[in-house]
Amino acid sequence: MIQKVQDNQKTKRLRIILLLMAYLLLLVNPGLLSGQVNSSENRIRLSPELFLTMHDSLTIADVLDPSSKLLFRPASEFGRSHPDHIYWVKIDLSEYTDLLATEAEWILAAGSFEDATLYYQTDQGIQALRFGYLAPMQGQKRTLIDSNVPFKPAELIDGRYVYLRMRKLTAFRDMSTQRATITRRSVADAANDGIFLRLLEGRITALVFSGLVIIVLLFSISAFVLHKRNEYLFYSFYLFALLVYFARRPFGLDDSVFGQIPLVEYMVHQEFQVLINLCYTLFARYFLSTQQDYPVLDKFIKIIALSLGLFIVIDCLLIYFYEFGTHLIMMDAQRYFMATFGILGAVYLLLKRKSNLVFFIVIGSFSYTVGALATLFLVDNDYMLLGSSIEIFVFTLGLGYKSRSVLMDNARIQREVLQLEMKALRAQMNPHFIFNSLGSIQHLIRRDQKPEALQYLSKFAQLLRQILDSSNHSTVSLKEEVELLENYIELEALRFDGRFEYKLKVDETLDVYNLEIPILLIQPHVENAILHGLLPKKGEARLEIHFIDQDTEILCTVEDNGIGRQKSAELKSSRGVTHQSRGLSIVAERVSNMHGKEGDLQLIQIDDIVNGKDEAAGTRVSILIPKDE
Repeated sequence: MIQKVQDNQKTKRLRIILLLMAYLLLLVNPGLLSGQVNSSENRIRLSPELFLTMHDSLTIADVLDPSSKLLFRPASEFGRSHPDHIYWVKIDLSEYTDLLATEAEWILAAGSFEDATLYYQTDQGIQALRFGYLAPMQGQKRTLIDSNVPFKPAELIDGRYVYLRMRKLTAFRDMSTQRATITRRSVADAANDGIFLRLLEGRITALVFSGLVIIVLLFSISAFVLHKRNEYLFYSFYLFALLVYFARRPFGLDDSVFGQIPLVEYMVHQEFQVLINLCYTLFARYFLSTQQDYPVLDKFIKIIALSLGLFIVIDCLLIYFYEFGTHLIMMDAQRYFMATFGILGAVYLLLKRKSNLVFFIVIGSFSYTVGALATLFLVDNDYMLLGSSIEIFVFTLGLGYKSRSVLMDNARIQREVLQLEMKALRAQMNPHFIFNSLGSIQHLIRRDQKPEALQYLSKFAQLLRQILDSSNHSTVSLKEEVELLENYIELEALRFDGRFEYKLKVDETLDVYNLEIPILLIQPHVENAILHGLLPKKGEARLEIHFIDQDTEILCTVEDNGIGRQKSAELKSSRGVTHQSRGLSIVAERVSNMHGKEGDLQLIQIDDIVNGKDEAAGTRVSILIPKDE
């Protein structure tokens, strides 16, 4: 057994070497093979006679019955085929009897038919061999040329006739040009080897294209998982449909997966053309944001998407029930309609253009269309693969361009929101603070305390200048923020005649010049500690602010030895004050945004300080600020 396997492997290697040598010879002299095949003794061209019927019940016995009087006519008398037409073919080989006897088996090529049956004579009577692209395989391996069938001269009916029953299902073809050819089996095998080599050569292009599609497909799926944007989802579907459609046959997936059910393989081949259009349409809708930017076009896209989905279902049923005539008409109508929609859509987008994304759709679609037309007229699938490759490249660039634009817009919007929040915070602090400060200066002047008034005015002017200088920035250095806080606290201390002491400390390990934090982030809590914690207290009042280095974060603590939150709330209630500081809630939102936890307002910790008698002894606020060096 082992020896047999080794012999088979050697035979396969020898066959591959011989095929490669033959291929090299064909490159040097392409006429070498054609001269052999076209030899009058190796290949015979015939003019078959046809009989057209619409009745599926007609059998070979009816055809051979002398009383049936069926009229077979030359192919030149027939027009276009239809999937409902059934053609009986009769080929008379009587004049080639001697030549046929020189070869045990010949190959008959009777034209392109998807479902055909060859009838031949044996000792058991008339036998039938079904073949063709859509014929059930019955355990056979699909051949390279499905319209070819072998026959033996000894099995000719009446020693001279070949009878065939055929249907052309997948296209409307001109039957007037129908011809038949018989070729020696040995010559046909050599020709098939040449076809095999050409197929191998063609698969290189398909392999490169498939690799490109797979790489972009993986990128698109990853982008969808990360960003959850529909344009990436439908672009992934579009790439998958292209991959299945173009790579299925060159790599033999149709044989390995659908070899025994060719009708399903044909169905996949047809419906994936429609699926490509459907996925492309939905991709373009989300890529261009047509719902917001092109509402008129968006309505048409929705209708077309629903129509294509319904089309796929109906067309699958038509193929399943062998209604190929209606299927072909519908497919042609779908192609013309989508081509028209593509052209009109491109013109509309160019006229109503609201962003440069339109150019990516137009250029990509144009590349695909040119490749399709070149393949149609030049009969070379490589042009289609090239056009699709350019389209994929353009669409991928477009997605990258859009992602970059979205990121830039989000960053701009975020900056604007931060600036608005900052202005809102300053607007809330400034009115009552400025009013009170000016009132304090006026009071000092009236009391003829000019040195104190000048000192207060100087500090007040310095703080206002700092705020105005930083009005166009959402962040300041830690040093600038500390100076702002210090000036603010000194003003409050002057205004309230030094009724509290304060200490402001910054860890030496912190790079105060390069660390950036949002401006006036701490001030609302400092203001809250002074006004509601320290000023109502009798006796020593103390405020401490500490910036602590914690690796990737700055811990800022604002601690006072005031009356505590509960007593402060009671005082407010007794005075009928129900207003809650908007400044504190803005600080909480800003901190949560800095941590990337939007809406989480629990990132600022507020603790009540108690003494040994479990009495309120102040409040501590702890704020974690991410470092942004």
